[in-house]
Amino acid sequence: MNTDPDSRHELRVEFCGEEYSATHDQTLTIGRSADIVIDDNKFLHRVLAEFRHANGLWWIDNVGSSIGLALNDDTSTSSARIAPGTSSPIAYDSATLRFDAGGTSYELALDVIGPAVADDDDADVSLPEPTGNPDERTATTSHIPLSDDQFALLVALARPLVNDGAMPTNRLIASSLDWTVTKFNRKLDGLCAKYAKAGVSGLHESSDRLAKDRRTRLAEHVLEAGIVTQADIEAATAT
Repeated sequence: MNTDPDSRHELRVEFCGEEYSATHDQTLTIGRSADIVIDDNKFLHRVLAEFRHANGLWWIDNVGSSIGLALNDDTSTSSARIAPGTSSPIAYDSATLRFDAGGTSYELALDVIGPAVADDDDADVSLPEPTGNPDERTATTSHIPLSDDQFALLVALARPLVNDGAMPTNRLIASSLDWTVTKFNRKLDGLCAKYAKAGVSGLHESSDRLAKDRRTRLAEHVLEAGIVTQADIEAATAT
């Protein structure tokens, strides 16, 4: 197990609106018959590539025999080509993986998440210990201090539940706020820690599809507690 405090220990992959995640002790494969099923395209390898963690970095191994991979940094012009049978570290926080098979092009969004580094407004705050009465615990959360960024994130999470109930991907929500995915995850981690300490359940990370579950739970709570209102959502939509 890698104990390096700078280890970038989680990889999140988005393909066709679905999100997948792996921690440092897990791998993810992509292909026609893999952890992430790309397509039944007969020109696509059953397993084209594998993501793995080693020496504090995420790597991509091109295990196919005929399809090249292109890894492009989302925040610069940097890129890497990964030929069949070779490997490359994923040196970018957010990147797009592209490849072609039988004339069809595919894209996957990659986000490398390291240990949370909190901004001042994401730092843990001293809150009263939860009381035995769930109603009292819920009431205290309306008094948790929030920065402008934190409140904007709560509104962004609550909006889809009010509108149509479908929670967008992290990348789409981050884009709507003009944030990087790394910033989005850092802010989300900070908010979940605050509300979990105040007694809100369901905000701890799970090993599979962790972001979707806690995002929805947090959005449900702030709507139920009146921390975010319909007026807040309408105001944010109008700007």
